[in-house]
Amino acid sequence: MFHASMKKNIVLILVMILLIYGVQGISYSQVTSTVTAGDDDTAHKHDGFFLRFSTGIGRTISGERIEREEFTLDGFSGNSTIGIGYAITEEMIPNLVIFGSTVQDPIVKVDGKEIGEADAEITISNIGIGTTHYFMPSNVYVSTSFALANGIVKTEEEELETDIGMGINLSIGKEWWVSDNWGIGVAAQLSTTVIPDKNLTTGEELELRTRSIGILFSATFN
Repeated sequence: MFHASMKKNIVLILVMILLIYGVQGISYSQVTSTVTAGDDDTAHKHDGFFLRFSTGIGRTISGERIEREEFTLDGFSGNSTIGIGYAITEEMIPNLVIFGSTVQDPIVKVDGKEIGEADAEITISNIGIGTTHYFMPSNVYVSTSFALANGIVKTEEEELETDIGMGINLSIGKEWWVSDNWGIGVAAQLSTTVIPDKNLTTGEELELRTRSIGILFSATFN
């Protein structure tokens, strides 16, 4: 889902996950060696290192106005989110967020009129910061994030990439504990982006606006 210009950032993030998780594992083993099994008060609590993987399906619409006509690309999408952070309280978790959507062979519309299917893949990628707020003990949460956004369109002949824009993401979900520190859940997600673009023929400055809504299933460590 994420294009080449973000791969280095994602690799660094994954390395950070391994380092933080390893340090936490050492600390956890030290703590558990001094307490009995019934004394662990960290179970089923949001504390320390936070990691969430979410994936699901949705609908994504991307559009821009070119020479007074509104062109849109509309289709079902694969939506994904990765959140990495640290709980400062049991309810509040600041986190780094990577989210986006990919649409394969979207429907092309001009001023709302369907004209056919595009033989293309559209990916909108975002990386930014946000917060997750849990409402305990129900384990319902609301996540919001603000990000830098980028779009890429792939066809059989070429690959086109936009400039960097801005994205906003909102998720509302519910999780259930399946172990002391792991939970699984489901969430509704809404994201929107505004990305600068350019008409390669005329040089006209454009704005690619994207809206995506989806249902995501998650696995969270905390």
